[in-house]
Amino acid sequence: MMSLIGVVIKYFQNFALSNGLELVGSPASLAFTFVIFLVALGLYLYSTAMKKRAVLR
Repeated sequence: MMSLIGVVIKYFQNFALSNGLELVGSPASLAFTFVIFLVALGLYLYSTAMKKRAVLR
């Protein structure tokens, strides 16, 4: 959860408070930025599901 929060804060600063495309350089880099966010979100959802199944404590 902390990683996901960190990613959201960093991306908010990059894209809401400054020009994000200028920071990352190219549209491909921008797409990769969103892929990182999606992976972090997927890992959070997966761990939550595994916790409900009692695989994780």
